[in-house]
Amino acid sequence: MYKIIACDLDETLLNCNKQISKEDENSIKALDEDIKFVLASGKAYQDVIPYLKQLGLYGKKGQYAISSNGTTIVNCENDEIISLTILPFKTAQRLFNIGLKYDIVIHIFTIDKIYTYNLNQEEIDYLSGAVMLTPFKKPDIDFLKNEPIIKIGFTESNIEFLRMIEENDMVDFDDIDISYSANRYLEFNKKGINKGYALKLLADKLKIDKKYIACIIDNYNDLVMKPYSSLFIGVANTVEEVKPYCDYICQRTCEESAVSEALEYIKEKGLCI
Repeated sequence: MYKIIACDLDETLLNCNKQISKEDENSIKALDEDIKFVLASGKAYQDVIPYLKQLGLYGKKGQYAISSNGTTIVNCENDEIISLTILPFKTAQRLFNIGLKYDIVIHIFTIDKIYTYNLNQEEIDYLSGAVMLTPFKKPDIDFLKNEPIIKIGFTESNIEFLRMIEENDMVDFDDIDISYSANRYLEFNKKGINKGYALKLLADKLKIDKKYIACIIDNYNDLVMKPYSSLFIGVANTVEEVKPYCDYICQRTCEESAVSEALEYIKEKGLCI
């Protein structure tokens, strides 16, 4: 039986309206009590909490969440932070200045807030109120000098534009991990910190071997979890370049309760472990 199921949120468990279907909710709630269903998301922890509550995982003993692309691991029973990794302020400042150069939306993640510069209506509409933002207008982040910054994200619906920024402006950085998500976010963590790092850290803490770990995913920033799991499942809308890395591709998309299909597949495979 699988002991950890790590599941991405956006465009995997969540549909385009940022909601979990009733079918997926019921499937997750029906899992064996000993299974740790770990939401592994690029979202900040405070924005993951409503989904944990819906799934009955918040406040529950033995359940954990990975947030902000692996910078934070939290015990859902009591909100205890098990692991937290921050970006050096000078690195955050350099990244912010690059974002300014391109006049794009910049999200700055701290432990309990997301500060957003240059917020536009497109991003507001995309997030659909599912994320709590703190907009600011002055093109400077000195006010965050004493705040732990855990992640920075650039937002642009043209993914090729974001790739151009990476190619042109990130070559001199040797202290960051770069990832993409939702085909609109270019995200930066401290070097070596990502969902895979967090999944391994959690598994080591719980003394769970990778053969008992499964992942349900859809995007580039999920690939780093593959080395630390034995079953890697993509929903039908998984990014094409990521599909070859998956052990199984669901017939259903995130709009069609794909996680329920994935869990049924995991259950069948788990009987063979």
